Amino acid sequence: MEAMDLKKFFRWFGLTVVGYALIMALFLLANASVFSLVTSNPDKMKTIIAGSGAYDNLPEAIFSSAEEAATQKGQVDQVKNEISPNDPDVKKAILESFSPAFLQKSFESGIDGTYSWLNGESAQPTFVIDLSQPKEQLVNKMVDYRLKTVETLPPCNIKQLNADTDVFDLNCKPPYTIDAAKIKQQIKDEMAKNFLKTFKIHPTQKNIRFVISTYEKGIKNAK
Repeated sequence: MEAMDLKKFFRWFGLTVVGYALIMALFLLANASVFSLVTSNPDKMKTIIAGSGAYDNLPEAIFSSAEEAATQKGQVDQVKNEISPNDPDVKKAILESFSPAFLQKSFESGIDGTYSWLNGESAQPTFVIDLSQPKEQLVNKMVDYRLKTVETLPPCNIKQLNADTDVFDLNCKPPYTIDAAKIKQQIKDEMAKNFLKTFKIHPTQKNIRFVISTYEKGIKNAK
């Protein structure tokens, strides 16, 4: 993939993560009756899914989907100091933040919530897919990454020092120590605007609620 503004890629990656999270939630709800037929034990269902290797492959699939979406939408720019999401350090930070362990935890929370609903223990599925933790991890990893890359840049001249630019746009190394906390806050501000407005996926959201209603109607009609 060509180089592109990393902040723009954050936006597309975030949207892709949300899409996959919604797919997971919809899959759990749409196949709730199938789950109950296969096994009445949620732990056994967790073992079946974990043994399939799905969690190991999903982070790479999300990354590839975000790359494709960003490229198709024309988010690729030709700016001298851009960072490629395919930079090994950048890609590693993203894949480690949205790890198989995180995806497995989210999916298994959905399994527990779905079974509670099927067993009549709750009026609706109770799970929440929370993306706030991997988002925070990604911020921290990208701070480390940016500090590392700035150290490799040539020294700034007077004109460059007078220019008003953020840390992502630097193409030279300032003659002072860069404040890591400031960088982190800048990234958080960008991610608040471009990454995701909310970091939780609730089963009560309209599109998921539709699946619940459809399933409940099907159960009533089958009686």
